[in-house]
Amino acid sequence: MFKDLPYVKESWGEEGMVVCSAPASLSHAEAESRAPSAADTGSIGARGIAGSERHVKFSDDATPVPKAGRGVSADTAMTRSGQTLSDVECSADDDQPQGCGWWPSLPVISLYKEIGSSGWIAMAQLAGAMIITPAAYSTLPSALARLSWWGLIALALSWAAKYYTSILMCSLHTWNVTIRHCRYRDLGRSIWGKPGWMVCFIFQQLGALGNNVGVQLASALMLKDISQGFQGRDNALSLHWCIAIFGLIQMVLSQFPTTHTMRHVTPLATLGTLAFAVCAAIQVVFNGRELRNGTAQAFVLDETHTFMVPVAVTHTLESSAVDRMFHGFTALVNISYSFVFFMNMEVQSLVRPPVVRNGKRAIHAVYNLTFVVYLVVAVTGYWAYGNTVSQLLPLSLFPHDGALTVAAQLLLVCHSAVHWQLYAQVSYEVLDNFMLDPLDSNLCCPKNIASRMFYTAVYIVTISFVASMLPSAFDDLAAIFAVLGFFALDLIIPLLMWNAVMHPGRLRRAAHLALAGAAVIMGVLGLVGAIWSLATHFDSASFFQDTDPMSQLSNSRL
Repeated sequence: MFKDLPYVKESWGEEGMVVCSAPASLSHAEAESRAPSAADTGSIGARGIAGSERHVKFSDDATPVPKAGRGVSADTAMTRSGQTLSDVECSADDDQPQGCGWWPSLPVISLYKEIGSSGWIAMAQLAGAMIITPAAYSTLPSALARLSWWGLIALALSWAAKYYTSILMCSLHTWNVTIRHCRYRDLGRSIWGKPGWMVCFIFQQLGALGNNVGVQLASALMLKDISQGFQGRDNALSLHWCIAIFGLIQMVLSQFPTTHTMRHVTPLATLGTLAFAVCAAIQVVFNGRELRNGTAQAFVLDETHTFMVPVAVTHTLESSAVDRMFHGFTALVNISYSFVFFMNMEVQSLVRPPVVRNGKRAIHAVYNLTFVVYLVVAVTGYWAYGNTVSQLLPLSLFPHDGALTVAAQLLLVCHSAVHWQLYAQVSYEVLDNFMLDPLDSNLCCPKNIASRMFYTAVYIVTISFVASMLPSAFDDLAAIFAVLGFFALDLIIPLLMWNAVMHPGRLRRAAHLALAGAAVIMGVLGLVGAIWSLATHFDSASFFQDTDPMSQLSNSRL
């Protein structure tokens, strides 16, 4: 893979091997002077030196694998912490340009420093921060309001399907025995070549962008509702200011170089989402008892979004048959969206061997916890508020300035800030290769810091602009984002990959194809339902509107 490069230097830091390649235009002496030494690599904090996408081979024992690869010979294999880095291969074809060419490549330093550096508990914490997202599972009571109690069956089936595909992805991480596929697109290339790489790359970028737009919009609605609770509806911050505040938070968090460097905050994010579920469930139970005892009354905005009108809490589907059908399609997709997790490869690459077993341990822990949390929030929320529940559960909690209400909303915002940043890494690492100086011995130099601040700021401003522009129909927008990015990566592609490389029996192969087909049909129907809902209920809404959180009703928008 380095056949066109006159110089390649390998050095070891405290956390792993660093491979530094110099471009052909650089002389041997200049490349030697600019390459980082072993002493420098331990303190390098940026996402890495640009290079080709790589697979890294590990052996579960301490014996180096003698097979030599195109990038590094087997003689460079070293046993570190009970594992052997035995070979490095380039997943890009030889005819592709190396370094910062058009073909997006992965950073070298961050990849080697992170691979195999954590245990399964760290993976579980990271996966929990990405899966158990309050902004996602807060829509579950709203989904039940569109499906009635039958929605619990859809919740269980969606959980089982995503649980199963995540287990499949854990095994696919090393499907060809010793090679670790550290990115989703690496896995796609290893199975289907360049088309597989491109499909996974496009869907992952679309999924990350859609997820971050939705999460930022949900967090802004929480901030505005808090402002209304303390300042009143007339003096509260506008939705656009709340979106800008969340964007400023991301400006700070975006300076975390990699997913691995966020390991210090992901445990807090996971605890935060559990605390959110507890606070929300307690407040929901109190509200439900008050609504049933007649000591409280549910209110919604009228058609002009000016006055609050009282409504009765019911659990029956009162809308027309057409409304129920399209709303049901959207609700099914929203339930599946709440289990989104399309960074299996990236997260599992951090786990030390045995990779598959540790990865499955983390998945088992996270998804069992996920089902309990989701079931509690969905059942209590729908039981308490019925069809009057908001698209985001915290917006239904009252009083709006109550301690548990504000705590739940702030926990959602704090967790969303970390969750947003984790998915943004998918886009950041591609921008790294185009913007950072690939051969600076100090990647935290002012030049690289300024470059990183510039392109992360552009990314954040773009996401904030889109979130400000879209109408705040969170459940409909979430369904559209889910179909465009999550369904393919979470439900369809893993099943097709397994059939392609694991050669299952006829019955299992047919079951995988049937499940993938069902996901395609559900995605198309959900997309149609979301577009229909937006077209019929928000035809008079303008872009960049200052949406009132109280207008976020689930089943019928008054």
